[in-house]
Amino acid sequence: MKHLKILYISQYYFPYEKGGAEVSLRTLAENMASRHNVAVFTIDPSKNSEDLANGVLVIRRYIPQFSDFLFEGIEKKGKKNSLKVRFSTIYASSHRDLMVMLKEVVDKLNPGIIHLNNVVGFPLGKIYDLARYKGIKVVQSIRDNFLLGITSTGKKIPFWYSYINSVISKADVVHFPSNTVMEKFGSQIKTEKVHIPNTTGVDFEEKKWRDLIDIKNNDQVKKIAYVGVLERHKGVHLLSEWFEDIYEVLNANVELTFVGDGTLKDYLERQLRRFIEDGIVKITGWLPKNEVDSIMQKSHFLILPSQWEEMFGRVLIEGFYNGCLPVGSTWGAIPEVIGDHSLIFKDKDEFIEIFREFSESDKWHKKMSDLKEHMLQFSLSNHSRKFEQLYKNLFTQK
Repeated sequence: MKHLKILYISQYYFPYEKGGAEVSLRTLAENMASRHNVAVFTIDPSKNSEDLANGVLVIRRYIPQFSDFLFEGIEKKGKKNSLKVRFSTIYASSHRDLMVMLKEVVDKLNPGIIHLNNVVGFPLGKIYDLARYKGIKVVQSIRDNFLLGITSTGKKIPFWYSYINSVISKADVVHFPSNTVMEKFGSQIKTEKVHIPNTTGVDFEEKKWRDLIDIKNNDQVKKIAYVGVLERHKGVHLLSEWFEDIYEVLNANVELTFVGDGTLKDYLERQLRRFIEDGIVKITGWLPKNEVDSIMQKSHFLILPSQWEEMFGRVLIEGFYNGCLPVGSTWGAIPEVIGDHSLIFKDKDEFIEIFREFSESDKWHKKMSDLKEHMLQFSLSNHSRKFEQLYKNLFTQK
């Protein structure tokens, strides 16, 4: 029996996925749709449409100025555009049309739960007021630093920090994928807060995983993978600058693959030219998920060297589920997700030491086995069960 009606609201939805936040939403929505009535309200770059995708009713609305802003203007860099992005959450001429369209959807579907995800530029206060007027419970997920009022390095943004925290406090529940981020930056949110970690979107298959690590354990050449945007805040420049040291430490028995694209691609190609020409380093660009999984399944390490307050770090779990030892920086939720401080680095020396130690097959294999219990919490079943319980608890509240 499908007894819950859930409406998710997000600025993007498949196939318009900008990162892990959108993937997490799609995974959750599709899984919930197997047991409940689920719809997604999202913005489209060119037209209105309603389609059923894997059991999820996807309602797309085109709002000329707002659509252009989300699909083009939001990507622009600079302080002026950052101010514009923040101000658009407070006021924008497109808000009226957006609220009219959203109200029509709410009136038609009559959901019991509205769950907002990435909602840059959305009039949050008005959406919360609409839900309250209709007697609908609201869950607000925090999947990036925008809704925390902080910069990428964790500094409070004057006015915006206090404003956005006061607005978000009007939601019934605020969800954080990371307990670290919730405790560090969520103190000014004056409503119920919950921590439910992200998921890989699959359940852990131990036999398949064990076979993978047993096969790779005897490989002489250790393969390192990075999957994500090629931008400075992700720390990819550090990988390129430190790779020669890793190459020497591992006696040339190492390969590095960058999966992704971004503004630092040219820099990486210059920095690593010699290794690229020799086939030791590859930069693949964006690839389909099955090809990314294949690269991970052939790799020994998955690296996330971020230099910003990472809200979660989903790729680390994906790497582990595909047989990679996760290694990451000290930023944001990364240490929490990895769950082992021996795999965390704060500088070049610690980074190199991790590879010096865990390039030894026995140590690599043992560490993978030691991490298994910690990583089980990120399974799809566990993720779905926690959200379902949250929704049911809210739905039964008067």
